[in-house]
Amino acid sequence: MFKPKNDGRPAEGRIEITKMKKILLSVSMLLALAFAPVSCDREKAEYGDGQQPVGTATGTLSLAAMTVVLSTETHDAVVRPDAAAATSAPAASGRLQTAARAEAETTYTCTVTDAGGAAVAQFPYDRRPETLTLPAGAYTLTVESAEPKAAVWDDPVYAARQEVLIDRNATVEVGEVLCTPAAVGVALVFDPAFGTQSTATVDCGGEALAFTTSESRTGWFAVGTARTLTLTVEGTAGEGTPVSFTRRYTDVQAGQLYRFT
Repeated sequence: MFKPKNDGRPAEGRIEITKMKKILLSVSMLLALAFAPVSCDREKAEYGDGQQPVGTATGTLSLAAMTVVLSTETHDAVVRPDAAAATSAPAASGRLQTAARAEAETTYTCTVTDAGGAAVAQFPYDRRPETLTLPAGAYTLTVESAEPKAAVWDDPVYAARQEVLIDRNATVEVGEVLCTPAAVGVALVFDPAFGTQSTATVDCGGEALAFTTSESRTGWFAVGTARTLTLTVEGTAGEGTPVSFTRRYTDVQAGQLYRFT
């Protein structure tokens, strides 16, 4: 005859434990059913039916209305042999912005790079696509007229960088892009008192250009790491009095034009 195993507990105690196990099992099943539809609803709300996950979602960069405007910040200063040596750039006399658009000037190269610095698109400005479809994320639009040079006469390189944030299923329009010289410019006019053989040598930490008394061109210099513009004048003034002095201007920036007299 079968006898139930006696574990030392009263029969009433075993019955209570069995009831508690059943209750816990029922609660667990109810919780599982309650959370299942929430998880599904959250997934639908986040991604939508038939939509890509956020990590691979795309947006649109619109370039149809893009225009390029050129701008140069000018500084005027009078340089004298007996003046104290300059230690900082002359005060800005104003910011000049041309009305000419890039297509009337030259061909610009546009490059779109991702957050890691990799180029994802490159095209000439005058043959740009109307739109670009890109994965959602941060990008940089760079516009350049040419590669910068160490020193050159009357041929400034213009450039601009614009940050762009592409959102999922959204369109970002690029409007006016303000391009400034990617170098520092120097225009220099000698006072008539200087002898015709006088010169002014200018450099910005790299290749130098020499201005004569008849020079009317503007020199453009790559900004060196020291960001110091050095102007050295050699010649004569007045009744043949020898003149020799140097002026240095610190904290110069690309996009600035210094007009010295």
